[in-house]
Amino acid sequence: MDELSEFFDETASNLPMNGDSFVIMENSLPCPHSPISTKQLVINKGEHDYGSSFRIDQLWFFAHKQTYRQLGLLILACVFSKDVDQVELVLTHEQSDVKTIIIESEKPEVEQLITSGYYAKPFAFVYEAKAIEELHPLYRLQVNDDDLPLLLLTNEEDLCLTEEDWKTRSIVRGFGTPLGATHLAQLLLDISSPETDKTEFYLESYSGCKSVAPWSVEARLWLPGGYYWNDSLYP
Repeated sequence: MDELSEFFDETASNLPMNGDSFVIMENSLPCPHSPISTKQLVINKGEHDYGSSFRIDQLWFFAHKQTYRQLGLLILACVFSKDVDQVELVLTHEQSDVKTIIIESEKPEVEQLITSGYYAKPFAFVYEAKAIEELHPLYRLQVNDDDLPLLLLTNEEDLCLTEEDWKTRSIVRGFGTPLGATHLAQLLLDISSPETDKTEFYLESYSGCKSVAPWSVEARLWLPGGYYWNDSLYP
């Protein structure tokens, strides 16, 4: 059985559909301590040209609603886990350019907090299902730039020295601050809502409709029926 589905299918199936709230707090979701895998998510690499002077990496996600929902829950499980700092999701579909997603959760130690003020990660997330109607659903989100989702395309060594290193990157690290990761998780849950009819969603950089953090690559998320959806991915 698909490990991502096995881990979160029951929770994903019981999320509210009709306006009821769903509350996630510390350790309220199971969080895997070792890598898990899925064949139900494909991420391919591309580029987005802005005129003839600027180009940025872009990741194309292909999945059904239930898989997006499970990925959203995996992100939230890591963000709200007391013990797990990092979760690896291995993508086993042969047509996926990206082979591993590494979800990281910021958990600063008290002794590392050297500036004054109050520090906390999110202590609760309240989810209420809603349909997504916008092509750029995170555009105009009223948060600091650093609290937008962050997707870093890299390699296993997290070090690119040659052109071949750049071409063969197959690792995605994400998804930024706890708030940024939570915004992405909420989007994934909303994409999976039965009320969402749209089949494509864009997360662009500051050169377009700013929806990701500085240094992040861009993303396009596709559902069945979308213009670039490939039916051969999931026969």
